[in-house]
Amino acid sequence: MTAVEFVVGKFLMSGFLLMSINLFIFFTLKVDLIYILPFILITLITTIIILFIGAIIGLLSKDQMQTSIIGFLPMCLLMVPMFAKYTKILTDISNLLPTYHCSEVLTKVMSCGSLFSMKINILVLLIWVVFSFLIFGVVYSKNRLD
Repeated sequence: MTAVEFVVGKFLMSGFLLMSINLFIFFTLKVDLIYILPFILITLITTIIILFIGAIIGLLSKDQMQTSIIGFLPMCLLMVPMFAKYTKILTDISNLLPTYHCSEVLTKVMSCGSLFSMKINILVLLIWVVFSFLIFGVVYSKNRLD
């Protein structure tokens, strides 16, 4: 199986499910439809990052138990933005994470409406896409699924 087949096979189903859930949340919250395009764009970028991280964890794990152990730290790190307001250290860590920047972009878009005013947040998200893609490539080349 090539890396492209792996990515397409994993991302189509999982990505579709995650984006469907995101859209369900969007419509459940009754957000104005003018925000749907930025919402889809930002959640799609974040979904790609999360799927790459999940693929990396899956490739590094030998079994389901090891997946839980290896995945625990990244999962906890991605949740840090929820607790960032409590300490400066958590705020500093949070500023490096894609979940923080996704939340910031969505909050700012909903309040002022312009995606282009959040260049730094979007840049950090795109760096995370490239970074996670490169790490995935390295891990996949070492742990092929033949």
